[in-house]
Formats: sequence, structure tokens, C-alpha cells
Amino acid sequence: NIGASSIVGFYLDNSFSMNAETEAGLTLEVAKNKVREALTAYKENDRFFLVTNNSIGGNSHLLTKDEISSKLDDVSFSSTQLKSGAIIQKARAYFSKAPQNNRDLFFISDMQTSLLNCPENHQPDTSFQLYALPLQAASPANISIDSIWFSSPVIQLGEPLNMTVLVKNHGAENANSVSVSLFLDGVQKAAGVIDIAAGTEQKLDLDLVINEAGWHSGEVKIQDHPVIFDDNYYFSVSVKKDIAVTGISEA
Repeated sequence: NIGASSIVGFYLDNSFSMNAETEAGLTLEVAKNKVREALTAYKENDRFFLVTNNSIGGNSHLLTKDEISSKLDDVSFSSTQLKSGAIIQKARAYFSKAPQNNRDLFFISDMQTSLLNCPENHQPDTSFQLYALPLQAASPANISIDSIWFSSPVIQLGEPLNMTVLVKNHGAENANSVSVSLFLDGVQKAAGVIDIAAGTEQKLDLDLVINEAGWHSGEVKIQDHPVIFDDNYYFSVSVKKDIAVTGISEA
């Protein structure tokens, strides 16, 4: 039985990795449903709190069942990732408002390595009960642009220039016909298609010519679903009108 004085916390991981698909739908939506299911086990006069990767401030306002359900609807993806230690610290601030024997914390995440940072000789906190609910995407398929580089350290105005793009396949299945596009100042300059075996990386060479001196903004794009936050790689390049050359001789 759960007492009426219980305080129940939920860490809902809303990092970009939760954008992956599971058999039951988007991982983040599955996580939200896990929170809703857990809420049904508690009483109306219990109090709740929700921690996400957007929870930066020190607010420790407790919520009713209806309030936390409403707050779930507003949770979207975050570019930041709280570490597990910071999450526990935030939970302790909430739990300080409750009797020590009625504290529950649900940890709902796909448990990426970047989330976990338990120090050596870590001693578990026995002042609350922790329930870890790991979520696993149906397929960890994802393609990303690792890096780019030019073949020459000197970029000459109006001369052909070769760029190499390194693309990685983080998934367990081969990726075929991956489209790679190169843009300079918003205009497409080159494109190519590559096949990348599962768990490997592949290079693609793209050629372009820069006809105007000065700084230029560039972007390399791939098309990859459902994880799309790492599909764009931005860079800048400076091209000089004239290149100073010093000749050194015996004289």
C-alpha cells in the first residue's frame, strides 16, 4: 500500500536519442506512457514531480496527479543531457518535503552511456526507492556525418577543390544509397550517394569550385530517419583573392 503522504518522482529522458522508434512507437512517447501507467498506482492526495533534461533551475514545486499529467504533454526533445548524479540531486530536493519512508523515484530512459556517471565506491541512497525502467529502440539505426576535410591546405580561387566527407553507420543493418549533398552559401554545389555497411564508416569525395574571395558558409547534408539531429554538418572556409608567396634563395 502506498500512503497518502508519498512523494513520487519521475526522471523522463527527453534527449535526442529518445527520438528512435520502438515497436510501440516513438521512444519518448513510450516513456510518457510509462509515467501515466505508474501514476495509476498512486492516490489522488499523493504528490509528484517531473525531472527532464530541461530542468535546469532549482524549482521544487510538487504537483498533483492532474498537474503532472498535463506537464507530460508539454515535454519535447532537449539538446542537453543531465547526468545521473545531477538527476539524483534534484530528486533529493523534492524528497526533502516528504516522510523518509514514502519516497519513490522512477528513472525512465534508454540508458545511454552519456547519462550514467556513478563514481567509484558509490553508495546507494537508501532514503528513497529507485525504479529503473530502461527503454530499447526496436532498431538503433542511425547515420551521421563524422567529419569533413579538404584535400589541399591552400584553397585557390576558381580552381577545382576536393572535399572528403566521412559518414558513419551506427546501426546494425547496412545503409544503401545514402544521399550526401554539399551546399555553399545556401546553394547546392555537389552531391553523391554511398553505401555504408553496418557498424562501419565510409568516405565520399565531392568536388567544387569557389569563384569569389572571402568567407563562405558551408553545409553538408544527409537524409536519414528517424534520428535527424546529426544529419547536418556546418563549416566555414576563407578564400583569398591573392596568395602571398615568399621566394628564398642563396642571395
